[in-house]
Formats: sequence, C-alpha cells, structure tokens
Amino acid sequence: MSRDNGGRWRLIRRVIAAVATLFAGALLAIACGKKGDKVGASAEPEQAGSVRPIHDATFVGSASCASCHAEEAAEWHGSDHDLAMQPADAETVLGDFDDVTFTHFGIESKFWKKGDAFFVTTPNGDGVPTDYKIDYTFGHYPLQQYLNFPRGVTRL
Repeated sequence: MSRDNGGRWRLIRRVIAAVATLFAGALLAIACGKKGDKVGASAEPEQAGSVRPIHDATFVGSASCASCHAEEAAEWHGSDHDLAMQPADAETVLGDFDDVTFTHFGIESKFWKKGDAFFVTTPNGDGVPTDYKIDYTFGHYPLQQYLNFPRGVTRL
C-alpha cells in the first residue's frame, strides 16, 4: 500500500468514525424521549452529582421506542438513518459479490460470497492478500461501504 493511499484510508476511517458518532448521538436523542419523559427513571431519586452504573444497559431496538413515539418512528422507518448501518445479508448488500475483481490505485480486491456470507479479499497493511468477512453495510443507495470487525472488536 503506498504512503498516499495509507493517508487516504486514515481519512476514510476518521470520516466513518465521525458519522458513526453522529448516528449514535441521534439514536441516543431518540431513545431519551421528550423533555419531561421519565425514561429509565429509578425508584430512588438520584443525588446531585451521583453516577449511576450502566453496566446492565442493553440495546432495546427501535420497536421499544415506537410504542411511545409512533409518529417519529414512522418518519424514521426507511429513512437514510434507519438504513445507515445494517447486518450484511442478501437484502442489505447492494454491491456485486459474484467473484468480481476491482483494481484501484494498483490494489486489486476481489468481492465474493461463501454461502450466505460476503467477503472481500484485499491486501492487509503488510500487502498480503487477506480475506475479510463483511459484517455490516454502512449506507445504502447510491453509496454503500462494508464493515469488518477485526477479531475481538465488537463495536465501533
């Protein structure tokens, strides 16, 4: 990988991280509800400056929000934000993964499928061709990117 291309990938990773942060913030804002809602209120009032542990927090999904925020959920459903990041499967992957080879800046990458899974074979940081399983799609029409979580990484 050339020095210029490495800088480009660092920029792309930074942009993806920034978009993911904005996306997470938007989801958090939606999950928190309207001012005055008592979402997640505990039986005991909190002391000023106290910190509640969130180790038991879990993802609840959009359906739990929709039960109270039907209008907002209807507007969000099918929007760019709704479709921004999805598990990679036959319905969400828009690219051609039928053993297609793509060369960009002299780097050859192959897009292929194995069963229901999608893969890209492309040089790793040392220039060695490596198979990467596509875990998620990022974006949809007209531009879609593919995410792979390295071993041990479970979130952005």
